[in-house]
Amino acid sequence: MAAFGFRPSRLTNGSPWNGAVVRCSVLSAVGNVFIGDSVILAGTTVASPVDGAILNDLALATAGGRVYGVITGICPSGPGTPNLGITYGATGANREVWVAVADAATVFETTLDTAATVVGASIQGNMYDVTATAGSTTTGVSAHVLAVASASATSAGWMIIGVRNDPANLGGLTSGTTSVASTSASPTIFEVVCTEPQVAITQLGAGV
Repeated sequence: MAAFGFRPSRLTNGSPWNGAVVRCSVLSAVGNVFIGDSVILAGTTVASPVDGAILNDLALATAGGRVYGVITGICPSGPGTPNLGITYGATGANREVWVAVADAATVFETTLDTAATVVGASIQGNMYDVTATAGSTTTGVSAHVLAVASASATSAGWMIIGVRNDPANLGGLTSGTTSVASTSASPTIFEVVCTEPQVAITQLGAGV
């Protein structure tokens, strides 16, 4: 199974993710963007050429940085006739995308960048940063994954909280479910939460 980037799955309290997204803009200077890419706020806004709405500009997330959210769709519309054949946001043009915001309550699914055994008390608590590999211009799917080399017990952008509950995904469970062997040929799909959300409430008030 190929990497698919990040995809929202559920809330930490067990409720299903309700599909809530925010429309944003990716400016022409940013490279190709794909469904499943993790992104950050770029600090600027732009008026949509479609309806004049003021949209936040985005850039791709990087290792060690904070995360705003994950792209869940590429808007097919623009001035003139919508292009329903768009599968990814090609560089060199302003692109509008839908983003699932990575707050502390939203659980995402993703994979590791290489074969590894994730060990921990019932798996939870292992932390990793993102590897922002370019996705597929054929399928439009992201290749963002968690970087095994960035593994940390104390600080990184994403924390594993479990394994997707799917019989096809549990073949790597070993030692009474205290570790998971994820292989390159059959990567385990992990449930993760963002530990460094770019938009969050802090003790001092609204952050970033």
